[in-house]
Amino acid sequence: MFPYRILTEWSDADGCWVARVPALPNLAAHGDTASEAAGEAEKAGELMVDALGPKAPPPDRASGYSGNLRLRIPVSLHATLARTATIEGVSLNTILVSILARGATGEIQPAATPSPKKVPSSERKSGKPRSEKLKPAKPPKPSKRAAPARHARTSDRV
Repeated sequence: MFPYRILTEWSDADGCWVARVPALPNLAAHGDTASEAAGEAEKAGELMVDALGPKAPPPDRASGYSGNLRLRIPVSLHATLARTATIEGVSLNTILVSILARGATGEIQPAATPSPKKVPSSERKSGKPRSEKLKPAKPPKPSKRAAPARHARTSDRV
């Protein structure tokens, strides 16, 4: 395994994916996909480390990541994600990995922040909302219920 971190990003100027190895500042590789660019950067990085020999920088790939992540989410979001996974015919784990990967590569745009509410001019001056006159609630109209039905008496005669 390549012992250095590889960062990929889309380059509008180059019209392709560019992968860089931060520990090897002069190294960059291109590709049609992020993974292709990362593969090319890894190949070039291995050659550069071999050429540098003992002068090569120390590995910077963080170790200790297990690949397991425990995440608490709202029950409603869990249900939505589970339904999406069922519709797609994949596991919940697969859907989550897919969504996270798209977000990590910038394919998902961040949610737009809601625009602030416009403050009415009456509130801007004093800082307090203008009191509004409330109309009293009208009492409910009495309902016209039918009088209880009078049932005919049944006879006890046999």
